[in-house]
Amino acid sequence: YDASVEELSKIVPLNIAKSIKNKDYE
Repeated sequence: YDASVEELSKIVPLNIAKSIKNKDYE
């Protein structure tokens, strides 16, 4: 489970960064 949490912690910030970039472009 720890590995999954670490992976999610890496994936979630990336998704947030992408959504922020998309908002900036829009």
